[in-house]
Amino acid sequence: MVRGRRLGLKEVTRADAQLLADWLGDEDFAGPFLDVWSVTAKQWEQMLSVPWPAAEAGLFLIRDSVTDEPLGLTGYFNPFTRPDLYKGLELWVQVHPRFRERGLAVETTCLLVNHLFTTLDVTRLQAFITVGHDVSCRGAEAVGMQREGVCRGITSIRGHRADMYLYSLLRSDWVSEEVYRRNRHPF
Repeated sequence: MVRGRRLGLKEVTRADAQLLADWLGDEDFAGPFLDVWSVTAKQWEQMLSVPWPAAEAGLFLIRDSVTDEPLGLTGYFNPFTRPDLYKGLELWVQVHPRFRERGLAVETTCLLVNHLFTTLDVTRLQAFITVGHDVSCRGAEAVGMQREGVCRGITSIRGHRADMYLYSLLRSDWVSEEVYRRNRHPF
């Protein structure tokens, strides 16, 4: 488990399949800026029955460090077809609606950034954020990401095409865990 001040990131297992199906298939959990995933618990069990290579993808439950209550989900994946050329990963985080507006997404992302830069050979972390989702934009900037541009019509939300901002953080921006922690809100 990756441990932070208020929360921890615990790798998802097959035992979490029903929770994943319930949360990711729920419009309230997705919120207005993401689409729901129509994946059943059985399908999640199948996907999680084979270990994912850490360099390619990871999926974590965000858990309260005291109560162990699940607070949301986060993860990463390699969006590039040539990992030998492109050493980057795409991050995402989704906090359960009951726990939003408490800074948990920023703390989660800081933990994930440190974890990935200290354990994997990556030079770039990136995130797509739906245009109009100002809270997530501020969160991305709070963890040190820079907005690179707009990808027009890149996603579909509830049947409508939507634009997304592309944010990134390079290893050279991060420098080291010590420097990164010194320049961020405690996590």
